[in-house]
Amino acid sequence: MPYKQSTPLTAEAVKQFADTFAEEQMAALHVPGAAVVVVQGDSILYQQGYGWAEIASQTAVNPAQTVFRAGSVSKLFTATAVMQLVEQGKIDLHADVNQYLSELALEPMNGRPITVADLLTHTAGFDEVYLGMHSYQAADSLTDFLKRHLPQRYHAPGEVISYNDHGYTLLGLIIEEVSGQPFDVYMEEQVLQPLGMTMSSFTQPAPALLTKHLAVGYGYDGQTHFSYPMDFVHVGPAAALIGPAADMAPFMIAHLNNGRYGETQLLSAATIAEMHQRQFIHHPALRGRAYGFSEWLDNGQRALFHDGGNPGFMSRMFLMPENGVGFFISINGDQYSSASSFSREFTSQFLDAFYPETAAPNPPIATDEAINTAAYSGYYRDIQGYSHDTLQKLAALPNQFSVSGDGQTLSVFGNTWVPVGENTFGRTDGESTLAFRTDETGQATYLFVGTGAYAKVPWYEAQPFHLGLVVWCALMFLTAVFVALFGGRFTGSMRLGFAAVGTLNLIFLVGMGLALTQMDPWVFLFGIPTNVIVLLCLPLVSLVIYLWVGYGWTAAWQSGTFSIWQHGYMALLLATMIAYV
Repeated sequence: MPYKQSTPLTAEAVKQFADTFAEEQMAALHVPGAAVVVVQGDSILYQQGYGWAEIASQTAVNPAQTVFRAGSVSKLFTATAVMQLVEQGKIDLHADVNQYLSELALEPMNGRPITVADLLTHTAGFDEVYLGMHSYQAADSLTDFLKRHLPQRYHAPGEVISYNDHGYTLLGLIIEEVSGQPFDVYMEEQVLQPLGMTMSSFTQPAPALLTKHLAVGYGYDGQTHFSYPMDFVHVGPAAALIGPAADMAPFMIAHLNNGRYGETQLLSAATIAEMHQRQFIHHPALRGRAYGFSEWLDNGQRALFHDGGNPGFMSRMFLMPENGVGFFISINGDQYSSASSFSREFTSQFLDAFYPETAAPNPPIATDEAINTAAYSGYYRDIQGYSHDTLQKLAALPNQFSVSGDGQTLSVFGNTWVPVGENTFGRTDGESTLAFRTDETGQATYLFVGTGAYAKVPWYEAQPFHLGLVVWCALMFLTAVFVALFGGRFTGSMRLGFAAVGTLNLIFLVGMGLALTQMDPWVFLFGIPTNVIVLLCLPLVSLVIYLWVGYGWTAAWQSGTFSIWQHGYMALLLATMIAYV
């Protein structure tokens, strides 16, 4: 008897599953509206809309008409277009991308140029910079945007998976250069129209027919839903696709049927097979990336998927090529709200219902052999979404996590892990595996789990050091206010300066803390908000004020009127200001 009993995949069974899931999860997760389409073989097995496309008007979701923003699911379409041009001999996957770019030049790193394959697998090494990727005015041309905003690279090509929207925008530009057509026009003529996706588009602004049926994107603040206005995406090839759930079915069917949908051969069978193959992995025990797709390994099944998110929208495309099954789900709920787990829960419950585990997971057997846990111990940060050069790095600090060990096991993510191979550890419940990459001295440099890469940070970038620095600075600025109020041995003008320095910097610390924890993260897609810019100016203003105070300090030094304690305090506050700014 199987470990878990599966349910045959029929239209009626999927309907019962989806209806029950929607009824339970949409209320629990505060999801306004959702659409799902499930395909099997060469046809749609089931499609349905749930809830509201717009809450105020009580407009119901129609899976064939209600248009959702697909977000990064767009990347699968861009990758497919690239593979069309590869198939035609116009693009070489392993060629230096510079040969396809007339107005940009990307330097090699560690002697290795960026290839088209690197861009397709997110291994080109770019930082991910979200700031300024969206606009309320208009979308820049791909060339203009990339000339101004292409991020720095901190990893050599082919080193690690570093998910990046700008890399797929580069692929869109390569499509333009090679085809001689604007990106959205090429996608319309060569991908969307041949598949009959008449309600889908990459064009910005979208055609009137589509915007007429566009769902309203919503966030949820714990009390009520609020709407997001429609915006423009500068990284169109990575995130601009819009369309109803039913429109995604032909694309999935083509990918599940050797590139064919009806009479349309989107890609050859060989190209589809190459696109679906694992192309990059951090470690053989982990999931990897195909061209465009990420791997999903669960319940004994290998699947290919991609998630998408835009303000007020989330989507997932999930394909099981060996089973000839796929689904697309989209909601007008936000990934920074309770709705964030909707697609993950749908996937997990779908697999458990129709493709359950055939055997219980085997917990790894702990070894008695001691391991050098000190080589792995320390703090790590996710390289996805981390920017070395922008304000984003502050947002990454709270998300660092620690790895520690007792000589036999490791503690990571609140779980216990035992060694199962060289630099490889299994979770004690048998449900997950992680691996480390080490340098020539045996010290860990990266931790890998799933397709995620986490860089080990030096002590001076680790969370405890920075939290300690924040506490120290806060105490010093509090003392500056105290000295301003009660430091009678300092002159009146100096005390006024202390008051300004202490107050301005305390406002900055509190304000930035609130900005990073309470502000809607989506606002940073449009650049740095004005209130944050004002906050960022406060430390600089306070430093100028302190330099003015320093004139009084110099005079006191020359006249000998300050005690050694006053000189010490002034020096300590100056050092704090310099480190702080």
